[in-house]
Amino acid sequence: MGEIETPEARFISIDNLKLQYLDWGTQRKPVLLFLHGLTGSSYDWVYTASHLQDHYHCIALTNRGHGDSQWAEVSRYTFQDFAVEIALFIDALNIKKLSILGSSMGGLNGVYYAATHPERVNKLIVSDVPPEFNAEWMSRWPLILSGVRSEFNSFTEFFEMMRQTRDPLATEEKVRGFAAYAMKELPDGRLAWKHDIEMEKAFYKIFIRDSKAILLGRKPEVDWWYLLSLVRCPTLILRGIESNLLDHKTIQKMVTVMSQADMVEVEGSDHVLFWDKPDEFNRIVKEFLAG
Repeated sequence: MGEIETPEARFISIDNLKLQYLDWGTQRKPVLLFLHGLTGSSYDWVYTASHLQDHYHCIALTNRGHGDSQWAEVSRYTFQDFAVEIALFIDALNIKKLSILGSSMGGLNGVYYAATHPERVNKLIVSDVPPEFNAEWMSRWPLILSGVRSEFNSFTEFFEMMRQTRDPLATEEKVRGFAAYAMKELPDGRLAWKHDIEMEKAFYKIFIRDSKAILLGRKPEVDWWYLLSLVRCPTLILRGIESNLLDHKTIQKMVTVMSQADMVEVEGSDHVLFWDKPDEFNRIVKEFLAG
């Protein structure tokens, strides 16, 4: 990808937590807020923001329990907590209108904000996340949870975990780039996540609980299908064709439920599109925002 300049990290107190964010310093341009996925951080977006900063005021937030942001009590890792955090962050920066780009969990957080603050959002991009786990992922969740651990004996061990449970298409180069800001080296040479693994466990358990409720015909605590129907801004939903998290049938239904949504499925990409197809991802995002 080449050498990309990263802005200096900034910190802000939101909901009694110290949160880290990146600001590319291009004020007076339309605001574009980046929201990362589970276990990610604002640094996920450095490459994409570098291709958009000439036209947008790019800002990337690191949510509570992730990266260099402060951890919270386990009870404060609900979708509602993330939603309040994002809304307070936007207000604290005095942003009146913005567009949002969210990947995975960040896509859901973007949907939540756009649904509850329709007058504030110009455009929304949601990258590879469904409103509920499908049957395949419901059967896989014990394997996923078994891979939720805080420390690794070596990079090789970490890389194998990423390939088996997170992104089968991930290359060593991409995982090393991710680990550079998502992991820290312990005094004994082992690697440890920067994020709170109790937050990660809580996310999976909440999403699994709500997915099971839908399968059983019950009302979930967070009804993502209903929230999707409330989004009024132009929306682009992206899917990696190799992804088994967001399948073709579900992305079609999402577009149908929403009033102004379109979809793009990217060949040769799994769940993390900005990893697997970074240049194509950037092109698609740029064209949608400019359209």
